[in-house]
Amino acid sequence: MGRNTNNSLDLDCGRIDLTTWSDPVIDQLGHDCRSTYAETFWLGQLGPSTLWLLRLAANRLENEPDGAVVPIDVAETAACLGLAWNGGRNSPFNRTIERAVRFGLARPTDPHTLAIRRRLPPLTQRQIARLPQRIRQLHASWVTAAANQNSETSSSKVRTPNPVPPFGHTSDASSVAAGPAISR
Repeated sequence: MGRNTNNSLDLDCGRIDLTTWSDPVIDQLGHDCRSTYAETFWLGQLGPSTLWLLRLAANRLENEPDGAVVPIDVAETAACLGLAWNGGRNSPFNRTIERAVRFGLARPTDPHTLAIRRRLPPLTQRQIARLPQRIRQLHASWVTAAANQNSETSSSKVRTPNPVPPFGHTSDASSVAAGPAISR
């Protein structure tokens, strides 16, 4: 076994296998890790490297059936994310995987396989409380708009355009009244 501590995942072998972590509840209620919801609300929780790892995994697993395994090269994947991989447990790439595991977005299924959630769950109340005030307001508006949209369009399932402004764009929370973003 390698020197890593992320729940028995052995990165020292140079290769890991990605697979999907299916969860019927999160798969239905969650948000694609490539969505505006993920970028606006999850980015500050996870950090950019962990969100990019999840996005990379989602891209690689997108057209694969549940249970399929997609091998990735550890050093190459770390480099694609702009991270160092020196084989140590404190390497930035190892810490990125550990963070995904700690947040319940990935889990080792054996020493060479990492299951990744296809969708991110909605933020918990504790996570929302950690957001900057403006982003908390955006989140509250997002949730309200999603609830209104779901009650108004339960039969048609029509989605409205993304209401959340791009990262760094200043606006008030009223600009998100249009409804939730289109999730993949």
